[in-house]
Amino acid sequence: MVTKLLLCLIPWLSTAQTVLVPFVGCPADVQGTSYPAPKGDSKKLSISPAAANKLAYYAAQAKGVLGPRGWRCREFGGSSGWELHVLPQSIDPENALTKYVGPAIVLTERDSATSGRYEVAEMIARMFPAYDRFLPGIRMDLKEIAEYSHKPSLGRLPSGPFPKDKLTNRTDASVEFETLPGNEGLGTLWGNAKSDYSTRGISILRDGSNGPNAIHLTVRLPSNLTGLAPAIISQLKREHPASTR
Repeated sequence: MVTKLLLCLIPWLSTAQTVLVPFVGCPADVQGTSYPAPKGDSKKLSISPAAANKLAYYAAQAKGVLGPRGWRCREFGGSSGWELHVLPQSIDPENALTKYVGPAIVLTERDSATSGRYEVAEMIARMFPAYDRFLPGIRMDLKEIAEYSHKPSLGRLPSGPFPKDKLTNRTDASVEFETLPGNEGLGTLWGNAKSDYSTRGISILRDGSNGPNAIHLTVRLPSNLTGLAPAIISQLKREHPASTR
């Protein structure tokens, strides 16, 4: 009875089926070079038809992510990795470092073979102790940076999860989370500022060329669309299997 009631009230929780979701290409700015939005066919996905009717698949040069239909998107790439921003409003290509306070979906990958290794190390130190074998070299680098800059705080990695985050489905290499309104947490780690909105998402370590890379998805939706977050997170999880090393 409870399950039937939930399905009536929130139809996008209904049983997943293979359905088509429209593809939306996103322009990209990668290390000073701009790329036009790619063209693509609709994506065949296993999600509920009700959710599919409200979602589109946004993709650029790197990877893609589900988001509400009618939103805007842009990818930013640099030496440390890339980010795909999906917002309900237009995105200024000059504002790659904007910290969003309103609804936003931000998909980020940081590469451990590049300068992104420091952010990968932060993720490991907070969430994935099974991979702490990758941290000693980073700690040595940070110690040298701190000594050179005379800023001791730069030489320290964080320890453990954000205390107010809600964590679920945690494994050695992935974790789903919710950062509640007004708090700092995984939901504000990359791409978002503290907000009046709840932020859900998932962090994943993936096999990279020089150790694990970090995939981080934050999903912050307006109240009438929050029920879409599970479908967005689940699809990302299917596309980016966690490391098994």
